[in-house]
Amino acid sequence: MLLASASLILFTFAQNQYINFRTGLGYQHLQSSRKEDGIKWKYQIRIFNKPFNINLDYGLLLYNLKSFKSIKTENEFNIGLGLHIRRIEFKLGYRFFKIIDEKLNGPEFVVRFWI
Repeated sequence: MLLASASLILFTFAQNQYINFRTGLGYQHLQSSRKEDGIKWKYQIRIFNKPFNINLDYGLLLYNLKSFKSIKTENEFNIGLGLHIRRIEFKLGYRFFKIIDEKLNGPEFVVRFWI
């Protein structure tokens, strides 16, 4: 079983009333048969026409950071369709992610609370 947690800081660098572009860096911890810590870069495009939105995400994870020659990289892709109801967002999507000999490809359901 793979456990993953991440803390990212994302910045919006371009937007209008229908599209939003974000990017940022952060930390990701992975635990399977072994533990790995890494640095993650994320690029996100959100297209919206209230109450609906489409999310397109790309993430690049650098882990095994013990020495420069041993750094490993992994790509993560995510696409989803969201629905906003007041300050709650429901998202149904699909994630493509392989890390430390395990694939996490599959559907996902996300509930977000916006403050």
